[in-house]
Amino acid sequence: MTTPTHDISLDRELFNIYEFQRDQSTKLTGYFVVSTAPIDVDNPQDEPSPPCKNIFKVVNNGPEASAEEMIKRIAATLVESKSPELIVDIHGYNNSFLGVQERYKKIYQYIKTDVNIKENAGSVFIGYRWPSEDLRRPKVGDALQALPVLPGVVLALGMLLTIITAILLVPLSLYWLLPLIIFVIIFSLILALIGLRLTVYFRDNYRAINFGVPDLVELLRQVDQAAFEIALLKEWDLIKAPPGEITITEENWRKADLSQKKEIWETVNKKDRGIIKNKIKLTFIGHSLGCLVITNSIRILSDVFDPGSVGTLDKSDPKKQPSPEIGNAFCLGRLVLVAPDIPVETVIPRRANFLRSSLRRFEEAYIFSNEGDLALRLASTAANYLNFPARTRFSGYRLGNITVRHFDQKNQKYSKFPQQGYSPAPEKFTTPPYGIVNPLRQNATQNHIYDSPYGYLEVRSSDREYRSLSEIRSPDEISASKPIANLFTYFDCTDYKDVERGPGLVSQALGNPALNLWDYARLFLTKFGDTHGGYFKGEFSQKVMYQLAFLGFKGLLSSDKQQSGVLSSATEKELLQKFSDECSRKRIQVILAPERYEVDILGKPRDRSGY
Repeated sequence: MTTPTHDISLDRELFNIYEFQRDQSTKLTGYFVVSTAPIDVDNPQDEPSPPCKNIFKVVNNGPEASAEEMIKRIAATLVESKSPELIVDIHGYNNSFLGVQERYKKIYQYIKTDVNIKENAGSVFIGYRWPSEDLRRPKVGDALQALPVLPGVVLALGMLLTIITAILLVPLSLYWLLPLIIFVIIFSLILALIGLRLTVYFRDNYRAINFGVPDLVELLRQVDQAAFEIALLKEWDLIKAPPGEITITEENWRKADLSQKKEIWETVNKKDRGIIKNKIKLTFIGHSLGCLVITNSIRILSDVFDPGSVGTLDKSDPKKQPSPEIGNAFCLGRLVLVAPDIPVETVIPRRANFLRSSLRRFEEAYIFSNEGDLALRLASTAANYLNFPARTRFSGYRLGNITVRHFDQKNQKYSKFPQQGYSPAPEKFTTPPYGIVNPLRQNATQNHIYDSPYGYLEVRSSDREYRSLSEIRSPDEISASKPIANLFTYFDCTDYKDVERGPGLVSQALGNPALNLWDYARLFLTKFGDTHGGYFKGEFSQKVMYQLAFLGFKGLLSSDKQQSGVLSSATEKELLQKFSDECSRKRIQVILAPERYEVDILGKPRDRSGY
């Protein structure tokens, strides 16, 4: 009888955590978290490669300390801060290990140079690596080896018959021709399946949901628990001698599990306040398929039994106001979705919107998109055609395809672009078509508020086929609650340029009301990759994305105010106008969430009732 060998891969930590090489230019710490989940489930013993030593602190080809110790470092930094924030960036589909490192290095370098961000010592940046597969890695041999038996037999026979037919070149009777055509069709379908596998999209999607999401959830749970433990130990003098209780020894305290410690704390602390005095604001930046990792993680982390999230089943008045708090230490802060590879259904108020409950928990939410995103418009929509339950083409588009509305209705031949625009004066709406495009109007109470973003969004597949969100879903299908779309601020970067005479950053910046087939062909040949990831190459787009994530909308507006003495006395409304003008010069169309104006400009309390 042989003794089974011990598989050391089973003992591997869920993730390796590396700290960024840090100099005196910033007080903000950064970490690279690498999920150790395998690329192939039947080859789990492959050790993840160590990252670059000139970017991260690497000791003997590994992290400085165990994941547990590194998590304690992260938690300690957050707990000690007066305004703690944890900012997590998550990459998208088809990202190599080296490419992800370069991406996070670029973000961290930006943090170190931005005078408004780098001084925030209480913030921690995490670049999270889930096991995405490089498109250049898959081999046809692997695809054939993994092919099930029946499709493999059909593929082999199809190839054999094709060769025999080509060699003989003899006329076939109708009796033999019909079965051959059927066989060729099946043969072609199997070839298409192999081609889809070689794109690694479905494999990445599986790994994102089943490896990336659970590992990210566990990472956040561990940070939450570590922060909770640290906060409890800071209150040790109060805990060790609770009034009217037997004195608790430190030995017994350390042996107690988390629930027992929490019970002791609640017994000692009679006041209604949490252990974590300053909740850790949890912010996410997601790109492409990384947005799917974020949204699915938040669905798991959200407290579904929170009374504010239960509400009622009444469609007209659900009375749901879910709390942004998660666990013992976290509260949801800002959500920045860049070219999100998630359904456009996400922002449509309907029964099928499975993300509404989790997305409305964030304090601020932003979407960066562009009409010419070929990766989403071609690859993602084609792949999701197989599994997304949509009856029409427009329902199958991705959220990164959403754009500012240029057409009043689907049968209109000529768009109102470029005449549309916004002016801070309610009686004037004749400014250029870029900048903030949803107007500021007077409501019934004579207050100026921004028009609902929901009415300013559409999806265009060409200059002849387009639908507004309200046309994708007829009014009788929409519930009486407020559209979740109104909580997002949208940046349509289709015509984005950093300099007036420079090239388009994410497309060719043609300034057309809609792109036609020829425009897409040119984009495919010249700027395919930029249409999906060009946001991270633009100077202005990087500033907006990262300052929104690290500082919030109000911080973004006031960042120039802090750098320029000329603007030191500018009001919030003047700063908003300056930001709109700057977006206009960069040819970016912005649809501002009314909440951003009411909360960040007018200083009103946040009201999420009805969403």
